[in-house]
Amino acid sequence: MPATLEESLKLLVERGKSRGFLTYEELNELLPEDTVAPEKIDKVLMTLDELGIDIIDESEVPKPDAEVEEAEAVEEDLATEIPEETERIDDPVRMYLTQMGQIPLLTREEEIALAKKIEVTRKRYRAKVLESDLSLREAIKILEKVQAGQLPFDRTLRISTALEIDREDMLRLLPLNLATLKKIHERNRMDYLAATRHGISPEEKAELLKRIRSRRRKAVALVEEMSINIDRIPDMARRLKEIHQRMEECAREIEELRQ
Repeated sequence: MPATLEESLKLLVERGKSRGFLTYEELNELLPEDTVAPEKIDKVLMTLDELGIDIIDESEVPKPDAEVEEAEAVEEDLATEIPEETERIDDPVRMYLTQMGQIPLLTREEEIALAKKIEVTRKRYRAKVLESDLSLREAIKILEKVQAGQLPFDRTLRISTALEIDREDMLRLLPLNLATLKKIHERNRMDYLAATRHGISPEEKAELLKRIRSRRRKAVALVEEMSINIDRIPDMARRLKEIHQRMEECAREIEELRQ
């Protein structure tokens, strides 16, 4: 295993570029044990995201045709096996204890691997939600209300001990980050309008969208620096899901009208 985060990141990038993706298992294998810290996970995820390297589960890795056929054959064999008769357990407590007794305890290495996977997944979830313009607007509103005293500071923003930022630091950063977030949101709005105008070349559109994506990543870093309480994130995610569902409905309605 590489000794430093920089060495690990270099190996991850090399492996990810060759296939376009990495698995959680590869992250666990190559990242040092102390990389569970949020700021270190941020650095890894932002680098991989900028390079277009996705992170997937081991089960999602494309398999060669021979492996697919072998897996299907094993499933058929299992399906034809006659199940052994087992004693029926009607008592829920006994059933729970029986099932728990069949689960092996985790080793230290497995605990570390799961901790890394949980932290990576949590950071990716927050980042993907906060990257949307809808969530950025909501984050700006929340920070404005905190600044105006309309929302309680301590219940809305979490003091990040991992980043060694105390309450005074966050109060000092609040107006600075808020001003920058507003500029990012406005520039992204203008660039999006430019990217969707009639007659724009594919090269110009690609460059504008690249700038929008770059600013979104910066906005996520600024919002995360303010440590908005995790309780606010599910509300943003739910609204995004509702909008996505409505967009799919509109797309189906438009397709039906065309037919």
